[in-house]
Amino acid sequence: MNRSFLSSPKASSNDEIVHDAIPPDSYVKINQQIILTEDQFELLKIISKAHDKSICEYIQKAVMETMKNEIEFGDFCDILLDKLDSGRELT
Repeated sequence: MNRSFLSSPKASSNDEIVHDAIPPDSYVKINQQIILTEDQFELLKIISKAHDKSICEYIQKAVMETMKNEIEFGDFCDILLDKLDSGRELT
């Protein structure tokens, strides 16, 4: 089963997430406010810096990993995974 839609993204110099195999007009940009305490935000900065990632990259990777775990270990079926995947390779 192809799970390429859950592949890790690349970041460009301006911290935008880049997927070479997906046309730019098919991207969806999420502008959702994330409410954190100052301590939580400081921890997020420390963790993302420790992983040599921008906060945006770290959050995107965390969302992708959560979706992957939900699909692999949650109540989702293989049909849903195939439908979401649609055969596109992400790098």
